[in-house]
Amino acid sequence: MRSAATSPLLLIAGALLAAPAAAQESAPTPAGLGYWNGPDWQPLATSPDSLGIVFADSLSEAEIRARIAQFPGLAGGQADQAVVWPGHAVVVELAAGLSADEAWSLAEQISAQAEVREAAPRLIATETGEPLYLTDEILVRWKDGVSAGQREAWTQGLERTATLAYTVNPGEVYAVDPSEDLLARANELASSGLVEFAIPDFRIERVRYSGSNDPFYAYQWHLESTGINGAGVDEDIDAEGAWAITRGTASVTI
Repeated sequence: MRSAATSPLLLIAGALLAAPAAAQESAPTPAGLGYWNGPDWQPLATSPDSLGIVFADSLSEAEIRARIAQFPGLAGGQADQAVVWPGHAVVVELAAGLSADEAWSLAEQISAQAEVREAAPRLIATETGEPLYLTDEILVRWKDGVSAGQREAWTQGLERTATLAYTVNPGEVYAVDPSEDLLARANELASSGLVEFAIPDFRIERVRYSGSNDPFYAYQWHLESTGINGAGVDEDIDAEGAWAITRGTASVTI
């Protein structure tokens, strides 16, 4: 979990004191929130209006909604209004008026709850405006010739969870303990001189505005008519326009 007050280039105390020179030593240390993508600094800003929360895979939609209802600091009605797909991140809106520090503190509180895998505020990539949510993983591609011992020394306390299947020089995925500052750990690795890149893994916010997985949806002209079977185009109830506003709530059954 990332604390808003922590420098993004803070070194983890202890075993890494004898680290090699940083790969970005010729560049000034950037101020504020962000991460290294190779040689390029990518600044981020905290948007304290929402959190992305990942729950344990074992929870059902009803169980997830019940837990959301108990979380502090959320906007009203989130237990009903949040889009919940078990196994995916759930985006919940925060109460109005929170600061960035308060949003990070709230994310840390929620991350500590049972059956919550991770929680983080919405981050904005300041160069593109893209909304992002931190996960608990770092994507790393080591330089050729880096020994197994060097890798172990620089990844103490991390859990290697997967391999990135490049044609040459595959990368690796490392999980970071929730008690650690993930951005700081990623930037530490990126500045080691031993990697091609070490970047935080992000969840990209995707909003489903309309549509249906009903295989017969196209034949239900009364919902969204395209002229099928002689029906008048747009002579319908404009279901997709309504879905763009709300997908309904789990508390109402039709």
